[in-house]
Amino acid sequence: MSSPASVMQTDWDGLLDQGERVLWQGRPEAGLTLAPIQPMQMMMGLVFVVFSLFWMSMAGWIASGMPGPVSFFPMFGLIFLAIGLYNAGGYAFWKAYLRGRTVYSLTTQRAFVASDIPFLGRSLKSYDIEANSPLEYIEGNPGSVFFANKRIHTQNGSYRKRVGFERIMQARAVYRMLRDIQRGTIAEDNA
Repeated sequence: MSSPASVMQTDWDGLLDQGERVLWQGRPEAGLTLAPIQPMQMMMGLVFVVFSLFWMSMAGWIASGMPGPVSFFPMFGLIFLAIGLYNAGGYAFWKAYLRGRTVYSLTTQRAFVASDIPFLGRSLKSYDIEANSPLEYIEGNPGSVFFANKRIHTQNGSYRKRVGFERIMQARAVYRMLRDIQRGTIAEDNA
């Protein structure tokens, strides 16, 4: 994936509409963060870790000395160990890894979130910025700007997930650009 500074206009050929131009590009700030800490998720993760370690040790003890495929039976606990480790705090490492593989772009009409994750592939998602787009600015160093919502469906229903440029140093300036796009004043101001 190209760094934001090396992205040229030719990289956008075929992606931008007539008259649309790139206003800003950036990456989320790297680094590990536990925010927002989810105590219930972490507690359940620890329960999974303890259970899987106990189960693997007991299954290993029972299967020791048994020939054939039974000796692999304790390894089935590894999936529960992985789930537990992820929920106990591993999600913070995964999110930090994803941030390192993400690039944000803002044009005169849309916001783009691009990612390049090994084994999952490259992805480019665009979100139209309209007058009724839900904008939210989160102050911080780095700050975040959210401009869309998407509905995530699960077995137990669904929930709303905010979409935006997370952990960026220029959050306030990007928020102003988004507001100008909503008002229709960005084209004149930055032409």
